[in-house]
Amino acid sequence: MTPSSRGLMAVLDSILILAVLLYINAGETYFAGVGTLVAAAASTVASWMWWRTSEGPLAAVALAVSALAVFYTADNPLSIFVLWCAIVALLLSVGARGAYLYAGVIVSSCLGLQLSAGQGAVRVVSETVAGALAAVAGLTLAGAVRQQRLEEQALMDTNRRLHAALADSRELALTQERARIAATLHDGLGHRLTTIGMSIDYATRMAGTRPDKAISELGRARSDVSAALEEMRATVRAMKPVTPVAGDILATLRQLADSFRSTALNVEFESSGPRAGSFSEEQAVLMLRFTQEALTNVVRHSCADRVLIRASGDGVVVADDGTGNEAAEDFGLTSLRERAASLGATISAEPHGGPDGGFRIALHLGEAR
Repeated sequence: MTPSSRGLMAVLDSILILAVLLYINAGETYFAGVGTLVAAAASTVASWMWWRTSEGPLAAVALAVSALAVFYTADNPLSIFVLWCAIVALLLSVGARGAYLYAGVIVSSCLGLQLSAGQGAVRVVSETVAGALAAVAGLTLAGAVRQQRLEEQALMDTNRRLHAALADSRELALTQERARIAATLHDGLGHRLTTIGMSIDYATRMAGTRPDKAISELGRARSDVSAALEEMRATVRAMKPVTPVAGDILATLRQLADSFRSTALNVEFESSGPRAGSFSEEQAVLMLRFTQEALTNVVRHSCADRVLIRASGDGVVVADDGTGNEAAEDFGLTSLRERAASLGATISAEPHGGPDGGFRIALHLGEAR
């Protein structure tokens, strides 16, 4: 049961207890003595507590019988509140048929009590109509309680499905990222290591007969080792999470730029326009992931010497002076596009829009601003 449902049932608890206390306080009535009133009240409270803890059909029926006893012995309208609680219990635990049948019993009881008391026609009709209205009000209340429970249950089911879908999407993203890293290591580092091994084998064969070729091949192998190390650093850096500086995405981007200066890449960072706290948390995370992905791709693919990161109120631009890139987008950039679109932002790429015909990629926050 949700907090909202518990609150509503607590209200019904208070209504029933108050009605029972006032019912007992009425003292001896025309229909029953004090002992009968106390017994009916005790039975009603006990059956209500039983139903509240179990919500079983037997407890609901016991409460309905006790509520009728209160109704028959009361000489005031207090019993209506008890009847409403009984209707709620019947509708929730027995079903609509039981609740409507009980409402019919209430109306017929009103008619029977007035006729047995020898009341006039006007009194009989008015009391019967009043009983019918009370029964309708009870059914309306019970329907509202049931509808609230159904809506809350539907909301809880939806939340569970969303949590499951989120877990599945995270697992899928993790699997795809692992596949991307594995492909990068296989196609990049694996190829270079294979080439290095072949160079060493060739140099070993040529060492005795053609030492000049052996030395040349070892030099090429040494260059491939350096390239492989750079590629491994880029892969590890891409896997390493970057924690944003609280409330300051510009400082975070500057730290990210500094971390890439450990490579052979000359990284420059500029900012204009935005203030430290002018971006939402979602925008800041998007800017960070975008810049990290862009820098990683520069190190891996561009053969660039210099890269410029420019942050502004509209977003982030990363441009390098490498060879450019007209290849198909990888998974990392595709995922960033989807995430940007969810925030109303866009990502544009120019294969030769950077310095000296290098690659340029830009994140435009657009509507996200």
